[in-house]
Amino acid sequence: TTFFSGFTANTTAVVAAEITSNGGSEITSSGFCWSTSESPTINSNNVSSGTGSGSFTMALENLQIGGAYYVRSFVQNEIQITYGNEIFVQMPDGVSFPFIGQNYGGGKIAYIDSTGEHGLIASPIDISSGITWHSSNSGVTGATGHEIGDGMNNTLLILEAYGDETNAASICANYTGGGFNDWFLPSIGELSLLCSNASVIGGFAGPYLFYWSSTENGACCAVFARIFPTCTTGGAGKNWDSGITTNFRVRPVRNF
Repeated sequence: TTFFSGFTANTTAVVAAEITSNGGSEITSSGFCWSTSESPTINSNNVSSGTGSGSFTMALENLQIGGAYYVRSFVQNEIQITYGNEIFVQMPDGVSFPFIGQNYGGGKIAYIDSTGEHGLIASPIDISSGITWHSSNSGVTGATGHEIGDGMNNTLLILEAYGDETNAASICANYTGGGFNDWFLPSIGELSLLCSNASVIGGFAGPYLFYWSSTENGACCAVFARIFPTCTTGGAGKNWDSGITTNFRVRPVRNF
């Protein structure tokens, strides 16, 4: 399966893919092929990512500003070449547009909405390597928003419910990276965007890291996401789960 992840420059597009099966034979090569015509093959432009399975992301460089490209992932085993779904990539025209991964507004652009002018900025660093969502597995805040655009309101509800407590939401609200003071703990929908574009945003310390979202899941629990190598979500106790303290990482975001 082929996905578009964003742009890192006017001439570079980032694409991702996931291999779900080796087709019954060892994978010998995998990567992406692209062309200005539909149905590109490995005889067109192509880059190889290796021979493993799972998810991988690559940058297609030296494309034309304003150019239009068709992109497919490919997997080659000892028997045949299999192509993923085709995606269409329209390169930006000009130099002043916002793009995913761009340094902007105190961090890296993680999402751009349908206007092409607004979206979400992620802090370039984790501001905690481990903190709880709340001091105990109790108390309902009403911070149940899980869509893109819900994180700020979730954060405000958590602050209102838990007062001056130091937790995942409060350290985001107190963060002043880039000179901005409007950072918040992302909703699970917003955190999933960071997960999808993790390789472009950067600053994630390693595989299988757990991050808090601001989305509450009842009095006991909140929703987290695991970043790298695949994006998964789940619920955990706000302070502990199965006898283990849930000290998860935190990556704040802000709107632009």
